[in-house]
Amino acid sequence: MSMIEIHKSALEEIIVPYNEFLRAQHKIKKQLFGFVEGKDDPSYYLGHIESCIYNDGWTVKLIEAGNPNGNKDRVLRLLDIIDWRRYSTKQTAFFVDRDLSEFLNEELPAAENLYITDMYAIENNIVSNYTLRRTLREMYNVSLQEYELTMIDRLFEEGMNDIKELMSFIISWYLYVRSNGGKPDFNSIDMDDLVVVESCKVQLKDIDLNAYVKNKWSLENDQVDLAPIINEFKEKDGQNKFVRGKNLMWFFITFINSFCNTCNEIIPSIETPITGCRTLNIKDAVKDLGPRTKIPQSLKAFLEQTFLAYIKERETGVA
Repeated sequence: MSMIEIHKSALEEIIVPYNEFLRAQHKIKKQLFGFVEGKDDPSYYLGHIESCIYNDGWTVKLIEAGNPNGNKDRVLRLLDIIDWRRYSTKQTAFFVDRDLSEFLNEELPAAENLYITDMYAIENNIVSNYTLRRTLREMYNVSLQEYELTMIDRLFEEGMNDIKELMSFIISWYLYVRSNGGKPDFNSIDMDDLVVVESCKVQLKDIDLNAYVKNKWSLENDQVDLAPIINEFKEKDGQNKFVRGKNLMWFFITFINSFCNTCNEIIPSIETPITGCRTLNIKDAVKDLGPRTKIPQSLKAFLEQTFLAYIKERETGVA
């Protein structure tokens, strides 16, 4: 493929969301625009954005810029091609995941209307004790005493620590392979191969993790020293910030489903397992759980500097 064909292909990938943005423009309407990576992202961002807007009549249009599974590059390309002499950077914002850019020497732009998640992805903000409590109360009608909720919190945190430790090792392998020109695929790692969650307790399966990763990613080198990569990951607080969000979400959903099945064994005041409710699944996780999260302070500050500042300019006439 020639360079001209490559550029043409890249342009074709973003022409649909770009045209959607152009068609939606209307100088009179009170509109705010945002570009996100994947189809589930609006379920997370829209609620937080609307909760910050107290002015009547304003609408928020979030446009999926990537493919359904997300594509940060397409979002950033749209940021580059829009003529900011014609459009306000406060009216149109961009939202992307940080991923592992800290470790892959990927320099993200510092545009004033670009929001980058504090952690690996939006799933990392969703998976929390706060969301867990809200989900149990709102989706499963679980009403407990504080000491009982604290028991659940403790089980959740213990399991999270085990998952983070496991994923830190796998991510170190990922970074090693990437640094040597390979293209490892996180989606080939099946958490069910590695972990069992019973009665809300994590049990790591008796498996040779090195052999498992090498098999999944077709690696042949037997002599790999991961220690420097693991140390760097931990030094940058990778276990708390940069564990892949989808793997944390797997644990979150598996933990909740396990609780529903065995809650009467864990909490004495609950007489029977929770039945008759819709089971959470990975496919709908962000849509189900995104609206039940706390807004990160960084996102709140970003919205104040962009959307809220634009509303103030339009309604007061002061730029």
